[in-house]
Amino acid sequence: MKKVLLSLFVLILLSACGNDPIKDDLLNYINNEVAPLGDEEDKLLTAYSNVTGDNYESDEDLYYALDEDIIPRYYKFITKLENIRPKTAEVKELHEIYVAAANNQYNAMTQVLAALEGQDYNLIAEANDKLSKGRKGVRDWQDRLSQLMKEHNIELKE
Repeated sequence: MKKVLLSLFVLILLSACGNDPIKDDLLNYINNEVAPLGDEEDKLLTAYSNVTGDNYESDEDLYYALDEDIIPRYYKFITKLENIRPKTAEVKELHEIYVAAANNQYNAMTQVLAALEGQDYNLIAEANDKLSKGRKGVRDWQDRLSQLMKEHNIELKE
């Protein structure tokens, strides 16, 4: 019996030695932290695109959507995002890319609101640049996420 227990203990130790803390942190980050927020961000960005670009109808509609709906909800989204605390340096670095991108998008939306209030269309152009920077940041985050997943043998299952 002692031999069996000792063998199990050695197997458990060997398994523990094979653990990959970055992989564990990344799996937690993806499955438990970011995934629940993904739908929320998609809805916010859809709401924004529904009142901008080809869907733009009036300054008043855009202002109301930003002021009453999109910006308050995006602020809550960013608060949740900023409360995520990965354990490993690699996942922390990854997460900071996402936080910076989301903040760029949020700041751009608040700048559009300020531009509408002041009827300053130069601010709109600056806000659009910030939005582009935010979208690029999200792409950078996705690329780095894919790279980390590959490095730690994580496959995405949909």
